[in-house]
Amino acid sequence: MHVPFVNLRAQYDQVGAGVFAGIAELIKECRCIQGDALEQFEGEFAAYIGAKYAVGVGCGLDALTIALMCLDIGPGDEAIVPVNTFIATALAVSRVGATPVFIDCDATYNMDIGQLGSKITTRTRAVIPVHLTGKPVDMDGLYNVLEGREISVIEDAAQAHGAWAGDKVCGSIGEAGCFSFYPSKNLGCCGDGGMLVTSISSIAERARAYRNYGETSKYFSVVKGVNSCLDPIQAMILSAKLPYLSEWNGWRYRLAFEYREMLDGVVRFAEDGPHESVYHLMPIFTERRDELREYLKECGVETGIHYPTLIHQQPAYREHAHESYPVAERMSSEELSLPMSTHTSLEQADYVCECIKEFFQ
Repeated sequence: MHVPFVNLRAQYDQVGAGVFAGIAELIKECRCIQGDALEQFEGEFAAYIGAKYAVGVGCGLDALTIALMCLDIGPGDEAIVPVNTFIATALAVSRVGATPVFIDCDATYNMDIGQLGSKITTRTRAVIPVHLTGKPVDMDGLYNVLEGREISVIEDAAQAHGAWAGDKVCGSIGEAGCFSFYPSKNLGCCGDGGMLVTSISSIAERARAYRNYGETSKYFSVVKGVNSCLDPIQAMILSAKLPYLSEWNGWRYRLAFEYREMLDGVVRFAEDGPHESVYHLMPIFTERRDELREYLKECGVETGIHYPTLIHQQPAYREHAHESYPVAERMSSEELSLPMSTHTSLEQADYVCECIKEFFQ
């Protein structure tokens, strides 16, 4: 049996041909930049997340960068970032001239809130919690640490579309929430895209200017902006997919339950956080990670590793190479992501589990 890591073809089959007819009409009418399709999706996504405003941008990295710009974070400032996330989280901080300050994870594989207080300095302007693998960060614990401090929270929700942290949806809790619509995400487009959501009108207003050369009107720039708008074609695709997101996340819960039931005692899982994950990824942990991955490949099972090189170990951040993050370093050396997508079947998940059991036997 061949088990793909992500099955996007089946997802587009479910969305239907009507989407592509709409795209053809959009191209025919040459509505290629911003416009009604983008505004419609921005309104739909803001409502889904529970935020007042949504600003479509070119990618998740741009959403994070623009959020920092809207909060006037730049040279001389620091932003606290988990060390075991995709490098884009740190790159956004670097792009605005600020300094990323890394923090270790705990056994949940999310940032260790217990260490947060020790990372705060007089230069700390922001904390960027990453809801890694779709598992919400302990936001109540985070805000307890920040109480009484003038430090902004920018949520990196690139892997957490539709996840709930208590009575709020991830992305709607901080001053800004940032999403990626990379194709493999729980809600992904057919290319690249991102979104900044907020309930603060001044941030939304500034974000719309920053994404469009800093313009508030044609050829009139009030800030030094960038060129980063979500393509209306991608917005149309995302509008078609959004009504399925809760159903698709529900299926991810079911797959995760299957994996955890069948592999209990065979491999390790990250500890549960205070809130349910939407399982963008299905990570397991074993000291024999590389051997297991090769065996699964021979069995026709595609897997992933998130992330084999932590940010402080990257050549781009060599100035942090002397730092140590023992929990993240151990867990990243043992992490293996199993097939998980909206159209991974129970039969496929069971096959993956049987292959893993055979490997350890």
